[in-house]
Parts: sequence; structure tokens; C-alpha cells
Amino acid sequence: MTVVIVAVVVVAVLVCSCVVFLRARGRSKRG
Repeated sequence: MTVVIVAVVVVAVLVCSCVVFLRARGRSKRG
């Protein structure tokens, strides 16, 4: 169970970081 929770947390963090990075990149390019 612990492994599953850790995996879910890691995936969530990676997705959030990717979204923020893409947003920041898009803003810097357009702006």
C-alpha cells in the first residue's frame, strides 16, 4: 500500500511540475 501511495504522489508531483514548466515556458515565449 505504501509503495502505491508513494508512486501516486511522485506521479502527481511530476505532472504538476511539467504543467507549471510548460506554462512558464509558453508565457516567456509569447510574452
